[in-house]
Amino acid sequence: MNRIHIALATKNIDAAVHFYTVLLGAPPSRTRPDYAQFLADSPAVNLTLNATPNALSPALPAHYGIEVGSTSAVNEARARLEFAD
Repeated sequence: MNRIHIALATKNIDAAVHFYTVLLGAPPSRTRPDYAQFLADSPAVNLTLNATPNALSPALPAHYGIEVGSTSAVNEARARLEFAD
């Protein structure tokens, strides 16, 4: 399977793992105290989170998105995120 790979630095690995677990609907495939890897099929992504105590916000505006096929897919993801709070 072809996947896009995204590596993100985070100051709070636990919060980031929780957020992406809810967003992607599955737990990480691999974890270590300072690292988590998600191998999702939908969307096809290899997402890694790296604990970085001095992680900074990018100097330029940046965004990452997940393209879905319908408004109902957006609503389902939003419901998962709202329920997790």
